[in-house]
Amino acid sequence: MPDVEYISAGFYFTAPIPRPDWAHGSRALLPDRIVTLSPCLATIVPTHWPSPAIPPVPLDLDALARMGIDSERAKEIEVLVSSECAADATRWPWRLPTLAAARAFGSRFVPRDGDSILVGVELPADCMDAFFEGSREARTVSERSKVLAERRSVEDSGELLGYEVLGDGLYAHHSIICTGGEVDLARDLGIVANNYGLLATLAEARRASDWASVDDHAKPFDYFPWRMTRHTW
Repeated sequence: MPDVEYISAGFYFTAPIPRPDWAHGSRALLPDRIVTLSPCLATIVPTHWPSPAIPPVPLDLDALARMGIDSERAKEIEVLVSSECAADATRWPWRLPTLAAARAFGSRFVPRDGDSILVGVELPADCMDAFFEGSREARTVSERSKVLAERRSVEDSGELLGYEVLGDGLYAHHSIICTGGEVDLARDLGIVANNYGLLATLAEARRASDWASVDDHAKPFDYFPWRMTRHTW
């Protein structure tokens, strides 16, 4: 099988979360703790900073504290992000487009002794056209879409965690798990999550993305297979 080309969608800090309470029927399908880049489920750094609301919504200090980012660091982040976006509107939504930028941010703001992990996110190059077509229709603006538009090749392969099937709505990124779709996915396609709550192969993720994009299988968005890799900082 030929090598698959991936395009970077940026870097994000998060932390594994307990299996959602509503996923009580998924005990055999999901591990006790999962990794996800859906802000419906987990704290993701960055996520739409500054807020697009007017007046802007302040950073969620409680959520950041769960990642070991205290209120003093959070205020520094808010000042940094707001000032950069005020100086250059194209910086919104604020993002970490390169591993170097992510590592510098992490070294300054994210403690290494907690549960936080640094995740690189990538989309197969052959999905790019469909992703941007869907993004235009849904009026999606996200950190991932902004970085993808720069068409950066993957810098460092990192440690493969798996593939997450995510759909982009307006200011929202939804996992299949957001709707409990992992149960129907296992029933319909026989696909189950790995030890991180992700899918093990790109082939499975492509099939699951097509399945999730069908009406009534998940949220009403187009879903895509995102490769997720862990990096040090």
